[in-house]
Amino acid sequence: MAAAAFRTFSPLACALLAVVASGCLPTTPPVTSVTPPKITWNDKVAWILRLEDQRLIRDPNPPAPVVLAPATRTTPQVVAPLPPTDLVRMLDDTEARVRRRAALALGRAGLPEAVEPLSARLQQDEEFEVRQMAAFALGLIGDPSARPLLLAALRDPHPVVQGRAAEALGLIGDRADAAAVAAMTLVHLRAGAIAALDPDNTDEAPAADIEATRLGLFALARLGSWEALASVALD
Repeated sequence: MAAAAFRTFSPLACALLAVVASGCLPTTPPVTSVTPPKITWNDKVAWILRLEDQRLIRDPNPPAPVVLAPATRTTPQVVAPLPPTDLVRMLDDTEARVRRRAALALGRAGLPEAVEPLSARLQQDEEFEVRQMAAFALGLIGDPSARPLLLAALRDPHPVVQGRAAEALGLIGDRADAAAVAAMTLVHLRAGAIAALDPDNTDEAPAADIEATRLGLFALARLGSWEALASVALD
């Protein structure tokens, strides 16, 4: 009889034991996906303008990381990415317009620390707008160590980059660079850059080769080399 009762109630007893046992085991919390906040163009511009206004390359007091999801026994905490309040870091941004604006801010900050990262952008960036702004920024800083790269940029594939490199060399002010600037300017003059200019048309931006010629002539005037300027203007 006892054996029959055991056989009758043993499945029920087993089920009850399983329920009790499951209540004693630790439960694994559900894994929820957390999407980090997106850093917008306006966010980046705001950081760039603030650093530029303070003449800083990077924020000396970066904000503390924001915890999006606390850690559990099985998953680490999720931390929001730190805002890129560093102009050098923003030179590597995926958007060309961010790189270009960060380069200008570095030039306006005027600190020698920016020469190396700006030189890298001048050499390597695939967008000519970023390269020309890097050259302009190097001129604003005025560090003579940038001269070799700027002289090389006089042969950049894009005329505007050539012109900005000439402008930067004029701002640095080493008269030894006048011959190279004059040679770049003469290439565009002999190609008919100025001859194609319509003096009565002030509505359109000048073509790239005209802009390179203009910047080259201004650079020669800054460098104060009459010989180089005369070889271009009186050719």
